[in-house]
Amino acid sequence: MAPSSYYVWGGAELAYAPAAQQPRLDRALEEMDEAEQIVFKFMTDEEKVDKLVTFLSLENKKGKDRFDPERFAMFKGLFRNFGDSFLSLFRRHIELLVSDHRESSQRAAGELIAGIVRGSKHWGYDKVAPLWEWLVPAIRTALSKVSPETQRDWGTCFATSSDSRDPNRLHWLMEVAMEEPIRSQGSFIDASRLYMLQGVVAQQRWRVGELLSRLLVFLKPFLHHPYNNVRTRLGAVLTSIFSLDLEFEGRPATATSPREAAFVAEVAERLAVLGEGGEGDRREETLHLLQTTAKWLASSVSSKPGPVRPCTWRLLPALLELEWHDKDPQIAVDCQVALSCLSRTPLPCASLEAALATVASSATSPSWRTRLATLDFLQALVFNNFILVCSVAGLGEGGRQQILGLVLSRLSDDQVEVRVKAAQVLGGRWRGRGRSTWSSTTSWWTGCARRWRPPTCTGGTTTPRSPCSVPCSGTTWPTRPGPSPSSPTTWCTRTSW
Repeated sequence: MAPSSYYVWGGAELAYAPAAQQPRLDRALEEMDEAEQIVFKFMTDEEKVDKLVTFLSLENKKGKDRFDPERFAMFKGLFRNFGDSFLSLFRRHIELLVSDHRESSQRAAGELIAGIVRGSKHWGYDKVAPLWEWLVPAIRTALSKVSPETQRDWGTCFATSSDSRDPNRLHWLMEVAMEEPIRSQGSFIDASRLYMLQGVVAQQRWRVGELLSRLLVFLKPFLHHPYNNVRTRLGAVLTSIFSLDLEFEGRPATATSPREAAFVAEVAERLAVLGEGGEGDRREETLHLLQTTAKWLASSVSSKPGPVRPCTWRLLPALLELEWHDKDPQIAVDCQVALSCLSRTPLPCASLEAALATVASSATSPSWRTRLATLDFLQALVFNNFILVCSVAGLGEGGRQQILGLVLSRLSDDQVEVRVKAAQVLGGRWRGRGRSTWSSTTSWWTGCARRWRPPTCTGGTTTPRSPCSVPCSGTTWPTRPGPSPSSPTTWCTRTSW
Protein backbone atom coordinates (compact mmCIF):
# COMPACT_ATOMS: atom_id res chain seq x y z
CA MET A 1 0.00 0.00 0.00
CA ALA A 2 1.46 3.36 -1.03
CA PRO A 3 2.25 5.73 1.87
CA SER A 4 -0.11 8.65 2.23
CA SER A 5 0.33 11.35 4.85
CA TYR A 6 0.79 15.07 5.24
CA TYR A 7 4.43 14.85 4.13
CA VAL A 8 3.82 12.64 1.08
CA TRP A 9 1.74 13.42 -2.00
CA GLY A 10 -1.33 11.18 -2.10
CA GLY A 11 -2.05 8.66 -4.81
CA ALA A 12 -4.44 9.07 -7.72
CA GLU A 13 -7.95 10.00 -6.60
CA LEU A 14 -10.96 8.49 -8.34
CA ALA A 15 -14.15 10.44 -8.92
CA TYR A 16 -17.35 9.87 -10.86
CA ALA A 17 -17.15 10.75 -14.52
CA PRO A 18 -19.68 13.28 -15.87
CA ALA A 19 -23.16 11.99 -16.70
CA ALA A 20 -22.46 12.26 -20.41
CA GLN A 21 -19.60 9.77 -20.07
CA GLN A 22 -21.52 7.25 -18.01
CA PRO A 23 -22.72 4.06 -19.76
CA ARG A 24 -26.37 4.08 -20.73
CA LEU A 25 -28.79 2.15 -18.57
CA ASP A 26 -31.36 1.48 -21.30
CA ARG A 27 -29.25 -0.71 -23.51
CA ALA A 28 -30.43 -3.26 -26.01
CA LEU A 29 -29.36 -6.86 -25.63
CA GLU A 30 -26.97 -6.51 -28.58
CA GLU A 31 -25.08 -3.69 -26.82
CA MET A 32 -24.17 -5.86 -23.82
CA ASP A 33 -21.21 -8.18 -23.51
CA GLU A 34 -21.66 -11.92 -23.10
CA ALA A 35 -21.72 -11.97 -19.30
CA GLU A 36 -24.25 -9.13 -19.14
CA GLN A 37 -26.49 -10.87 -21.66
CA ILE A 38 -26.63 -14.00 -19.46
CA VAL A 39 -27.66 -11.96 -16.43
CA PHE A 40 -30.16 -9.91 -18.42
CA LYS A 41 -31.87 -12.98 -19.89
CA PHE A 42 -32.15 -14.61 -16.46
CA MET A 43 -33.59 -11.54 -14.75
CA THR A 44 -36.16 -10.87 -17.47
CA ASP A 45 -37.55 -14.40 -17.16
CA GLU A 46 -40.51 -14.14 -14.78
CA GLU A 47 -40.47 -17.83 -13.83
CA LYS A 48 -36.78 -17.74 -12.87
CA VAL A 49 -37.22 -14.53 -10.89
CA ASP A 50 -40.09 -16.14 -8.96
CA LYS A 51 -37.89 -19.11 -8.07
CA LEU A 52 -35.01 -16.79 -7.07
CA VAL A 53 -37.16 -14.72 -4.71
CA THR A 54 -38.73 -17.88 -3.24
CA PHE A 55 -35.27 -19.27 -2.57
CA LEU A 56 -34.00 -16.03 -1.00
CA SER A 57 -37.02 -15.85 1.30
CA LEU A 58 -36.49 -19.34 2.75
CA GLU A 59 -35.55 -19.71 6.38
CA ASN A 60 -32.13 -21.25 7.10
CA LYS A 61 -31.83 -21.23 10.90
CA LYS A 62 -34.77 -19.93 12.85
CA GLY A 63 -33.83 -16.94 14.98
CA LYS A 64 -30.31 -16.70 13.55
CA ASP A 65 -30.89 -15.40 10.02
CA ARG A 66 -29.78 -11.79 9.55
CA PHE A 67 -29.71 -9.15 6.84
CA ASP A 68 -27.29 -10.56 4.24
CA PRO A 69 -24.90 -7.91 2.82
CA GLU A 70 -23.94 -10.18 -0.09
CA ARG A 71 -27.53 -10.47 -1.30
CA PHE A 72 -27.92 -6.72 -0.88
CA ALA A 73 -24.77 -6.15 -2.98
CA MET A 74 -26.13 -8.44 -5.70
CA PHE A 75 -29.39 -6.47 -6.04
CA LYS A 76 -27.55 -3.18 -5.83
CA GLY A 77 -25.30 -4.20 -8.71
CA LEU A 78 -28.26 -5.38 -10.80
CA PHE A 79 -30.21 -2.12 -10.54
CA ARG A 80 -27.06 -0.01 -10.84
CA ASN A 81 -25.95 -1.67 -14.12
CA PHE A 82 -29.32 -2.38 -15.75
CA GLY A 83 -31.50 0.47 -14.46
CA ASP A 84 -35.19 -0.28 -14.01
CA SER A 85 -35.26 -3.08 -16.59
CA PHE A 86 -36.22 -5.68 -13.95
CA LEU A 87 -38.16 -3.41 -11.61
CA SER A 88 -41.63 -4.49 -12.74
CA LEU A 89 -40.85 -8.15 -11.95
CA PHE A 90 -39.54 -7.42 -8.45
CA ARG A 91 -42.24 -4.91 -7.51
CA ARG A 92 -44.88 -7.59 -7.12
CA HIS A 93 -42.62 -9.68 -4.91
CA ILE A 94 -41.71 -6.74 -2.67
CA GLU A 95 -45.34 -5.84 -2.09
CA LEU A 96 -46.10 -9.46 -1.14
CA LEU A 97 -43.05 -9.86 1.09
CA VAL A 98 -43.65 -6.71 3.19
CA SER A 99 -47.22 -7.89 3.87
CA ASP A 100 -46.02 -11.27 5.10
CA HIS A 101 -45.41 -11.48 8.86
CA ARG A 102 -42.83 -14.27 8.57
CA GLU A 103 -39.28 -13.36 9.58
CA SER A 104 -37.64 -14.75 6.42
CA SER A 105 -39.99 -12.83 4.13
CA GLN A 106 -39.40 -9.57 5.99
CA ARG A 107 -35.64 -10.05 5.80
CA ALA A 108 -35.77 -10.74 2.04
CA ALA A 109 -37.91 -7.63 1.53
CA GLY A 110 -35.36 -5.51 3.42
CA GLU A 111 -32.50 -6.81 1.28
CA LEU A 112 -34.43 -6.09 -1.91
CA ILE A 113 -35.50 -2.59 -0.90
CA ALA A 114 -32.00 -1.61 0.24
CA GLY A 115 -30.53 -2.94 -3.03
CA ILE A 116 -33.01 -1.00 -5.15
CA VAL A 117 -32.53 2.28 -3.22
CA ARG A 118 -28.75 2.11 -3.40
CA GLY A 119 -28.74 0.83 -6.97
CA SER A 120 -30.88 3.75 -8.16
CA LYS A 121 -28.23 6.28 -7.09
CA HIS A 122 -27.46 7.40 -10.67
CA TRP A 123 -30.91 7.01 -12.18
CA GLY A 124 -32.54 10.04 -13.72
CA TYR A 125 -35.55 11.73 -12.14
CA ASP A 126 -37.85 10.18 -14.75
CA LYS A 127 -36.97 6.76 -13.35
CA VAL A 128 -36.62 7.62 -9.63
CA ALA A 129 -39.98 9.39 -9.20
CA PRO A 130 -42.11 6.43 -10.40
CA LEU A 131 -40.02 4.12 -8.22
CA TRP A 132 -40.87 5.98 -5.00
CA GLU A 133 -44.56 6.24 -5.89
CA TRP A 134 -45.01 2.55 -5.03
CA LEU A 135 -41.98 2.07 -2.76
CA VAL A 136 -43.19 4.57 -0.12
CA PRO A 137 -46.48 2.66 0.51
CA ALA A 138 -44.48 -0.58 0.66
CA ILE A 139 -42.19 0.91 3.33
CA ARG A 140 -45.21 2.08 5.34
CA THR A 141 -46.57 -1.46 5.27
CA ALA A 142 -43.20 -2.84 6.34
CA LEU A 143 -43.04 -0.47 9.31
CA SER A 144 -46.43 -1.66 10.49
CA LYS A 145 -45.37 -5.33 10.27
CA VAL A 146 -42.10 -5.08 12.19
CA SER A 147 -41.60 -7.78 14.82
CA PRO A 148 -38.96 -8.21 17.53
CA GLU A 149 -37.18 -10.71 15.29
CA THR A 150 -37.07 -8.42 12.24
CA GLN A 151 -36.45 -5.06 13.95
CA ARG A 152 -32.69 -5.34 13.55
CA ASP A 153 -32.98 -6.37 9.87
CA TRP A 154 -35.16 -3.36 9.00
CA GLY A 155 -32.85 -1.04 10.91
CA THR A 156 -29.93 -2.33 8.85
CA CYS A 157 -32.01 -1.91 5.69
CA PHE A 158 -32.76 1.77 6.33
CA ALA A 159 -29.24 2.57 7.50
CA THR A 160 -27.74 0.88 4.44
CA SER A 161 -30.17 2.64 2.10
CA SER A 162 -29.20 6.05 3.51
CA ASP A 163 -25.44 5.46 3.59
CA SER A 164 -23.33 7.58 1.17
CA ARG A 165 -26.41 9.17 -0.39
CA ASP A 166 -27.39 12.76 -1.04
CA PRO A 167 -30.40 13.43 1.25
CA ASN A 168 -31.92 15.69 -1.40
CA ARG A 169 -32.16 12.74 -3.76
CA LEU A 170 -33.44 10.53 -0.97
CA HIS A 171 -36.00 12.84 0.59
CA TRP A 172 -38.82 10.33 0.04
CA LEU A 173 -37.20 7.93 2.49
CA MET A 174 -36.46 10.72 4.97
CA GLU A 175 -40.04 11.93 4.99
CA VAL A 176 -41.63 8.49 5.34
CA ALA A 177 -39.32 7.79 8.32
CA MET A 178 -40.36 11.13 9.88
CA GLU A 179 -44.09 10.35 9.72
CA GLU A 180 -44.98 10.43 13.44
CA PRO A 181 -42.27 8.12 14.79
CA ILE A 182 -44.12 8.02 18.12
CA ARG A 183 -47.79 7.19 17.69
CA SER A 184 -48.63 5.86 21.18
CA GLN A 185 -49.73 2.54 19.67
CA GLY A 186 -47.57 0.46 21.98
CA SER A 187 -44.03 0.61 23.28
CA PHE A 188 -42.57 -1.78 20.71
CA ILE A 189 -44.02 0.02 17.70
CA ASP A 190 -42.81 3.40 18.95
CA ALA A 191 -39.34 2.07 19.78
CA SER A 192 -39.12 0.31 16.40
CA ARG A 193 -40.02 3.41 14.40
CA LEU A 194 -37.48 5.45 16.35
CA TYR A 195 -34.88 2.78 15.61
CA MET A 196 -35.60 2.95 11.86
CA LEU A 197 -35.55 6.74 11.93
CA GLN A 198 -32.22 6.79 13.73
CA GLY A 199 -30.77 4.47 11.09
CA VAL A 200 -31.77 6.92 8.36
CA VAL A 201 -30.59 10.19 9.94
CA ALA A 202 -27.42 8.85 11.61
CA GLN A 203 -25.83 8.27 8.20
CA GLN A 204 -26.41 11.85 7.04
CA ARG A 205 -25.08 13.81 10.06
CA TRP A 206 -24.33 17.40 9.00
CA ARG A 207 -26.38 17.16 5.79
CA VAL A 208 -29.79 17.11 7.47
CA GLY A 209 -29.60 19.85 10.11
CA GLU A 210 -33.09 21.14 9.32
CA LEU A 211 -34.51 17.63 9.57
CA LEU A 212 -32.85 17.11 12.96
CA SER A 213 -34.30 20.40 14.22
CA ARG A 214 -37.78 19.28 13.16
CA LEU A 215 -37.24 15.92 14.83
CA LEU A 216 -36.13 17.52 18.12
CA VAL A 217 -39.24 19.71 18.23
CA PHE A 218 -41.40 16.64 17.64
CA LEU A 219 -39.68 14.53 20.32
CA LYS A 220 -39.64 17.08 23.17
CA PRO A 221 -43.19 16.33 24.40
CA PHE A 222 -42.36 12.59 24.54
CA LEU A 223 -39.13 12.72 26.56
CA HIS A 224 -41.04 11.52 29.65
CA HIS A 225 -42.59 8.58 27.77
CA PRO A 226 -44.08 6.03 30.20
CA TYR A 227 -42.28 3.02 28.67
CA ASN A 228 -38.64 2.34 29.46
CA ASN A 229 -37.68 0.87 26.05
CA VAL A 230 -38.99 3.99 24.31
CA ARG A 231 -37.03 6.23 26.70
CA THR A 232 -33.91 4.18 25.94
CA ARG A 233 -34.39 4.68 22.22
CA LEU A 234 -35.11 8.39 22.74
CA GLY A 235 -31.74 8.75 24.47
CA ALA A 236 -30.01 7.15 21.47
CA VAL A 237 -31.87 9.40 19.01
CA LEU A 238 -30.88 12.50 21.01
CA THR A 239 -27.27 11.39 20.65
CA SER A 240 -27.64 11.40 16.87
CA ILE A 241 -29.37 14.78 16.94
CA PHE A 242 -26.59 16.53 18.90
CA SER A 243 -23.67 14.50 17.54
CA LEU A 244 -22.30 17.40 15.50
CA ASP A 245 -22.95 20.25 17.91
CA LEU A 246 -19.25 21.13 17.83
CA GLU A 247 -17.28 24.35 17.76
CA PHE A 248 -14.11 25.07 15.81
CA GLU A 249 -12.28 28.22 16.90
CA GLY A 250 -15.45 29.68 18.35
CA ARG A 251 -17.63 28.83 15.34
CA PRO A 252 -20.26 26.09 15.22
CA ALA A 253 -19.51 23.15 12.94
CA THR A 254 -22.90 23.50 11.24
CA ALA A 255 -25.30 26.40 11.04
CA THR A 256 -28.49 24.34 10.92
CA SER A 257 -27.98 21.58 13.52
CA PRO A 258 -29.76 21.87 16.91
CA ARG A 259 -27.83 23.40 19.80
CA GLU A 260 -27.25 21.39 22.94
CA ALA A 261 -27.10 24.44 25.24
CA ALA A 262 -30.70 25.49 24.55
CA PHE A 263 -31.94 21.94 25.03
CA VAL A 264 -30.05 21.49 28.32
CA ALA A 265 -31.42 24.77 29.67
CA GLU A 266 -34.98 23.66 28.92
CA VAL A 267 -34.48 20.20 30.46
CA ALA A 268 -32.76 21.63 33.57
CA GLU A 269 -35.74 23.90 34.14
CA ARG A 270 -38.12 20.96 33.97
CA LEU A 271 -35.92 18.88 36.31
CA ALA A 272 -36.11 21.59 38.97
CA VAL A 273 -39.37 19.99 40.11
CA LEU A 274 -37.36 17.17 41.69
CA GLY A 275 -35.86 19.56 44.24
CA GLU A 276 -39.29 20.72 45.36
CA GLY A 277 -40.27 17.32 46.78
CA GLY A 278 -43.80 16.01 46.69
CA GLU A 279 -45.33 13.11 44.84
CA GLY A 280 -47.81 12.63 42.04
CA ASP A 281 -47.94 12.37 38.27
CA ARG A 282 -45.82 15.46 37.72
CA ARG A 283 -42.92 14.08 39.73
CA GLU A 284 -43.25 10.71 38.00
CA GLU A 285 -43.03 12.38 34.59
CA THR A 286 -39.99 14.35 35.73
CA LEU A 287 -38.29 11.15 36.88
CA HIS A 288 -38.91 9.64 33.45
CA LEU A 289 -37.46 12.77 31.87
CA LEU A 290 -34.37 12.42 34.05
CA GLN A 291 -33.98 8.80 32.99
CA THR A 292 -34.15 9.75 29.30
CA THR A 293 -31.61 12.50 29.93
CA ALA A 294 -29.28 10.08 31.76
CA LYS A 295 -29.43 7.61 28.88
CA TRP A 296 -28.68 10.41 26.41
CA LEU A 297 -25.69 11.65 28.44
CA ALA A 298 -24.22 8.17 28.79
CA SER A 299 -24.56 7.50 25.06
CA SER A 300 -23.43 10.96 24.00
CA VAL A 301 -20.29 11.10 26.17
CA SER A 302 -19.24 7.66 24.91
CA SER A 303 -19.67 8.39 21.19
CA LYS A 304 -19.60 12.15 20.62
CA PRO A 305 -16.36 13.36 18.96
CA GLY A 306 -16.26 16.61 20.95
CA PRO A 307 -15.76 17.28 24.68
CA VAL A 308 -18.46 17.71 27.31
CA ARG A 309 -19.82 21.21 27.03
CA PRO A 310 -19.88 23.46 30.15
CA CYS A 311 -23.66 23.77 29.86
CA THR A 312 -24.06 20.01 30.37
CA TRP A 313 -23.09 20.30 34.03
CA ARG A 314 -26.41 21.98 34.78
CA LEU A 315 -27.86 18.46 34.75
CA LEU A 316 -25.34 17.12 37.29
CA PRO A 317 -27.25 18.01 40.54
CA ALA A 318 -30.29 15.99 39.47
CA LEU A 319 -28.12 12.97 38.61
CA LEU A 320 -26.34 13.14 41.97
CA GLU A 321 -29.61 13.51 43.85
CA LEU A 322 -31.25 10.47 42.23
CA GLU A 323 -28.21 8.18 42.19
CA TRP A 324 -29.59 6.43 45.27
CA HIS A 325 -33.26 6.43 44.27
CA ASP A 326 -34.74 3.47 46.15
CA LYS A 327 -38.23 3.47 44.69
CA ASP A 328 -37.06 2.80 41.12
CA PRO A 329 -33.67 1.04 41.00
CA GLN A 330 -33.52 1.35 37.21
CA ILE A 331 -33.46 5.15 37.44
CA ALA A 332 -30.65 4.91 40.00
CA VAL A 333 -28.65 2.62 37.69
CA ASP A 334 -29.08 4.97 34.72
CA CYS A 335 -27.95 7.94 36.83
CA GLN A 336 -24.91 6.01 38.01
CA VAL A 337 -23.96 5.04 34.45
CA ALA A 338 -24.30 8.65 33.30
CA LEU A 339 -22.19 9.89 36.23
CA SER A 340 -19.56 7.27 35.49
CA CYS A 341 -19.32 8.32 31.85
CA LEU A 342 -19.15 12.01 32.75
CA SER A 343 -16.43 11.48 35.36
CA ARG A 344 -14.24 9.36 33.07
CA THR A 345 -14.06 11.67 30.09
CA PRO A 346 -11.12 14.10 29.73
CA LEU A 347 -12.34 17.69 29.98
CA PRO A 348 -11.04 21.03 28.71
CA CYS A 349 -10.25 23.63 31.33
CA ALA A 350 -13.48 25.62 30.89
CA SER A 351 -15.63 22.52 31.27
CA LEU A 352 -13.65 21.30 34.29
CA GLU A 353 -14.12 24.64 36.06
CA ALA A 354 -17.87 24.50 35.41
CA ALA A 355 -17.96 20.94 36.73
CA LEU A 356 -16.14 21.88 39.95
CA ALA A 357 -18.49 24.82 40.53
CA THR A 358 -21.48 22.48 40.25
CA VAL A 359 -19.84 19.89 42.50
CA ALA A 360 -19.19 22.55 45.15
CA SER A 361 -22.88 23.45 45.26
CA SER A 362 -23.97 19.79 45.45
CA ALA A 363 -21.52 19.09 48.28
CA THR A 364 -23.69 21.21 50.62
CA SER A 365 -26.95 19.44 49.76
CA PRO A 366 -29.31 18.68 52.67
CA SER A 367 -29.29 14.99 51.65
CA TRP A 368 -26.28 13.08 52.96
CA ARG A 369 -26.64 10.59 50.08
CA THR A 370 -26.21 13.43 47.61
CA ARG A 371 -23.13 14.67 49.48
CA LEU A 372 -21.70 11.15 49.42
CA ALA A 373 -22.40 10.78 45.69
CA THR A 374 -20.77 14.16 45.10
CA LEU A 375 -17.54 13.05 46.76
CA ASP A 376 -17.57 9.82 44.74
CA PHE A 377 -17.97 11.81 41.53
CA LEU A 378 -15.30 14.34 42.54
CA GLN A 379 -12.80 11.56 43.23
CA ALA A 380 -13.23 10.03 39.75
CA LEU A 381 -13.34 13.45 38.06
CA VAL A 382 -10.03 14.58 39.58
CA PHE A 383 -8.34 11.24 38.91
CA ASN A 384 -9.28 11.19 35.21
CA ASN A 385 -8.29 14.85 34.73
CA PHE A 386 -5.28 14.74 37.03
CA ILE A 387 -2.82 16.20 34.52
CA LEU A 388 -5.03 19.23 33.97
CA VAL A 389 -5.58 19.63 37.72
CA CYS A 390 -1.84 19.56 38.43
CA SER A 391 -0.85 21.73 35.47
CA VAL A 392 0.02 25.36 36.11
CA ALA A 393 -1.59 26.33 32.82
CA GLY A 394 -4.64 24.20 33.60
CA LEU A 395 -6.73 24.53 36.71
CA GLY A 396 -4.18 26.55 38.67
CA GLU A 397 -3.46 26.78 42.37
CA GLY A 398 -6.83 28.38 43.10
CA GLY A 399 -8.68 25.43 41.62
CA ARG A 400 -6.58 22.92 43.52
CA GLN A 401 -7.21 24.74 46.79
CA GLN A 402 -10.93 24.77 45.97
CA ILE A 403 -10.91 20.98 45.60
CA LEU A 404 -8.90 20.49 48.80
CA GLY A 405 -11.11 22.87 50.76
CA LEU A 406 -14.24 21.07 49.59
CA VAL A 407 -12.87 17.71 50.73
CA LEU A 408 -11.64 19.04 54.08
CA SER A 409 -15.00 20.64 54.79
CA ARG A 410 -16.67 17.22 54.49
CA LEU A 411 -14.37 15.70 57.12
CA SER A 412 -16.58 17.33 59.75
CA ASP A 413 -19.85 16.26 58.12
CA ASP A 414 -22.68 15.13 60.38
CA GLN A 415 -22.98 11.79 58.56
CA VAL A 416 -20.28 9.22 59.19
CA GLU A 417 -20.47 7.78 55.64
CA VAL A 418 -19.66 11.19 54.19
CA ARG A 419 -16.73 11.65 56.58
CA VAL A 420 -15.30 8.25 55.65
CA LYS A 421 -15.58 9.02 51.94
CA ALA A 422 -13.98 12.43 52.41
CA ALA A 423 -11.05 10.74 54.19
CA GLN A 424 -10.66 8.34 51.26
CA VAL A 425 -10.65 11.18 48.76
CA LEU A 426 -8.13 13.08 50.87
CA GLY A 427 -5.90 10.01 51.00
CA GLY A 428 -5.91 9.90 47.21
CA ARG A 429 -4.94 13.55 47.10
CA TRP A 430 -1.98 12.86 49.39
CA ARG A 431 -0.79 10.09 47.12
CA GLY A 432 -1.14 12.18 43.99
CA ARG A 433 0.11 15.60 45.08
CA GLY A 434 2.50 14.67 47.88
CA ARG A 435 4.13 17.48 49.82
CA SER A 436 1.90 20.35 48.63
CA THR A 437 -1.29 18.62 49.74
CA TRP A 438 0.35 17.51 52.99
CA SER A 439 1.41 21.06 53.78
CA SER A 440 -2.06 22.48 53.13
CA THR A 441 -3.72 19.73 55.13
CA THR A 442 -1.43 20.06 58.15
CA SER A 443 -2.05 23.80 58.19
CA TRP A 444 -5.78 23.12 58.27
CA TRP A 445 -5.40 20.57 61.06
CA THR A 446 -3.23 22.96 63.07
CA GLY A 447 -5.87 25.68 62.78
CA CYS A 448 -8.58 23.28 63.93
CA ALA A 449 -6.50 22.14 66.88
CA ARG A 450 -5.89 25.70 68.05
CA ARG A 451 -9.59 26.50 67.96
CA TRP A 452 -10.59 23.40 69.95
CA ARG A 453 -10.03 22.90 73.67
CA PRO A 454 -11.12 19.67 75.37
CA PRO A 455 -13.26 20.37 78.47
CA THR A 456 -12.45 18.81 81.80
CA CYS A 457 -14.93 17.72 84.36
CA THR A 458 -14.46 17.00 88.08
CA GLY A 459 -17.27 15.82 90.26
CA GLY A 460 -19.97 16.56 87.72
CA THR A 461 -18.83 20.10 86.95
CA THR A 462 -16.87 21.46 84.02
CA THR A 463 -14.02 23.86 84.59
CA PRO A 464 -13.53 26.66 84.05
CA ARG A 465 -17.06 27.05 82.63
CA SER A 466 -20.61 26.48 83.92
CA PRO A 467 -21.66 23.35 85.80
CA CYS A 468 -22.33 20.24 83.77
CA SER A 469 -25.99 19.82 82.91
CA VAL A 470 -25.74 16.02 82.85
CA PRO A 471 -25.08 14.23 86.14
CA CYS A 472 -21.64 12.67 86.19
CA SER A 473 -21.38 8.97 86.86
CA GLY A 474 -17.96 9.46 88.37
CA THR A 475 -16.43 6.67 86.31
CA THR A 476 -12.73 6.22 87.00
CA TRP A 477 -10.66 5.54 83.87
CA PRO A 478 -7.16 4.11 83.81
CA THR A 479 -4.36 6.60 83.84
CA ARG A 480 -2.90 7.39 80.39
CA PRO A 481 0.74 6.44 79.72
CA GLY A 482 3.16 9.06 80.88
CA PRO A 483 4.04 10.65 84.21
CA SER A 484 1.90 9.09 86.87
CA PRO A 485 -0.45 11.55 88.60
CA SER A 486 -0.94 11.44 92.31
CA SER A 487 -4.41 9.94 91.89
CA PRO A 488 -6.53 8.46 89.05
CA THR A 489 -8.36 10.99 86.93
CA THR A 490 -12.16 11.04 87.09
CA TRP A 491 -13.80 12.02 83.75
CA CYS A 492 -17.35 13.08 83.07
CA THR A 493 -19.13 10.57 80.82
CA ARG A 494 -21.22 13.19 79.03
CA THR A 495 -21.33 12.22 75.34
CA SER A 496 -22.14 15.72 74.12
CA TRP A 497 -18.44 16.65 74.21
